[in-house]
Amino acid sequence: MDWTVRLVLVALIGGLFLILTPPQAYAQESLGVGDATYDASSAAPAASEAEIDSHTATVDETKTFFERLISWLGSFHPAVVHIPIGLFLAALIAEALLLATGQPAYAAIVRYCLWIGALGAFLAAPLGWFNAGFQLTDTKEFVTLHRWIGTTVALWSVLLLFTLEATKDGNSRTLLRVILLIGVGLVSFNGLLGGLIVHGADAHAF
Repeated sequence: MDWTVRLVLVALIGGLFLILTPPQAYAQESLGVGDATYDASSAAPAASEAEIDSHTATVDETKTFFERLISWLGSFHPAVVHIPIGLFLAALIAEALLLATGQPAYAAIVRYCLWIGALGAFLAAPLGWFNAGFQLTDTKEFVTLHRWIGTTVALWSVLLLFTLEATKDGNSRTLLRVILLIGVGLVSFNGLLGGLIVHGADAHAF
């Protein structure tokens, strides 16, 4: 089996693992741990399992099946976003290695990473809207910024793939590299915003 195919299989298996494994950080967010205003010393005693189950059942009963489905799908957003973040970064590194070495194998790696990463972005963006709700703005400005940068990244992926396909005939890769560099910057910054949403604004305090 060609080693580039093995790389793609490893990426796919890793992506599936991330999707199927509930992220601990997201669970903390739902409990309020990620809120910067959360004060553990003033928190009320933990509720019993029976009280939690009763509360959950009450909340579920107030929602329609469609609303519960949307909420459930949205809960996968924190896991799915790792796919485009990781693969777009990997594509940028492979493109840099292609520029430095001229080895055509790196071009194949870039292609696989960009296509799978773009599919991941198209999946992560709507799941983000499912998770945060269907409004144009949020109470916190950085949450709104995260929402719209994520949407922009999904649309940017389309331009990126069109530019990628234009290089198949031996055309210059300069435009592809510029678009890829800008996109990776957006993805990285948006990942930082996502971390702030989950862990709180003081997560990276020194």
